[in-house]
Amino acid sequence: MQNIVTGTAGFIGSHLTEKLLEKGENVTGIDNYHNYYSPKIKQHNIKQIKKKAEQTEGNFQFIQGSILKQKHLKKLSKNPRNVYHLAAIAGTRHSTKKPFKYTETNVKGTAQLLKHVKNTDKFILILIIHLRKPKNRKTTG
Repeated sequence: MQNIVTGTAGFIGSHLTEKLLEKGENVTGIDNYHNYYSPKIKQHNIKQIKKKAEQTEGNFQFIQGSILKQKHLKKLSKNPRNVYHLAAIAGTRHSTKKPFKYTETNVKGTAQLLKHVKNTDKFILILIIHLRKPKNRKTTG
């Protein structure tokens, strides 16, 4: 059965993909190499995943693309066994500087992915929330 990992080139996504491959799972990963983190690091992560796939019984297919684009979503199975959704624009800084782009990717992208894989057995949304106190703002206690 097929697994989909979105954000597969990121730190958590790449490690999750490698673990699935170690278990002999088949994985399709998608990542758009968003430049919030270095694309070179993400490209390195994909190379490591491909090496891991060669050493295991699992199979890995990579799609460089965005969950916002239908032409990229169409390359993903509509009936995967599991979807591990990690694709997002990370960081609180970006959310305040470009709130509409942040919301488009993180909310609209998730909705489009959910619609695409509506027949999946399991959709696992992995949220990592980081909050920080704005500069020069007093807290009350």
